[in-house]
Amino acid sequence: MTGPGRAGTGGVGGVVEAVVEVLDAEPLFAEPASLSMLARLTGRQLGLPLQVPSVSFRRLWLLAFVSECAATDGGLDAMASVVGQMDGRGRVYRAVELIVRGTGGESPAANGQRRKPPFPGPASTSLTVGEATALADVYSDPAAARRLLERAGLPYRRQPRPERSSEAFWSEVNRLVIDGAFPDGRVRILREAAADYPANPWFSAG
Repeated sequence: MTGPGRAGTGGVGGVVEAVVEVLDAEPLFAEPASLSMLARLTGRQLGLPLQVPSVSFRRLWLLAFVSECAATDGGLDAMASVVGQMDGRGRVYRAVELIVRGTGGESPAANGQRRKPPFPGPASTSLTVGEATALADVYSDPAAARRLLERAGLPYRRQPRPERSSEAFWSEVNRLVIDGAFPDGRVRILREAAADYPANPWFSAG
C-alpha cells in the first residue's frame, strides 16, 4: 500500500464510508467477537488501543472504528492488514485494500467523486447493500426467509443455514447470487418480495 495509511483530508469521508460498506456486507464481521478481534488486532499492529465507543448497531460501530483508523497515522493500513489476516487475504481484503490504496496514490475523493466499493458486486447481478438490508429487516424470521427463497427458485437444500443473524443469512444468499450459484437470483428474489410487500421501494428494482 502507498502513503502513510491515511487518506488526504478531502477523501477521508469517502474512504470511511466505502470501507464500512464492504465490511458491513460481509458475514465474517457479523458477530461481535469478530469485531472485537478486528479492533484488538488493529490496535496491536499500531501499538496503541483504538478508542471505539460501544454501540448496539454494527454499522455504527464500524463507522466509529474505521473513522478512528482514518484519524490515526497508519491506521487504515493496519486495519486492511488485519482484515487480510482474518479473511485469508481474500476478496474482502482486496476490496478494502483497493479503497485504502486508491488509484495512483490519490484519495477516493481527489476528483470530487466518491469511489464505490467493489463489493458486493454490480447491482444488475447481485443484491445491493440496501436491498439485502431491506430483505433482512422484512424477512427476519428464518422460516419466512426460506419460504421466499423456495418460491424464488432456490431449494431448501441449497439455502444457507439460518442459524446466524438475518443480516448474515442474506449476505450468504447474496454470495450465492454473486458466485453464480443462483442464476438471476436478484431478480427472482426481488420479484417474490415485491409480491409480498408491493409498497416497499427496495423490492421494485427487480
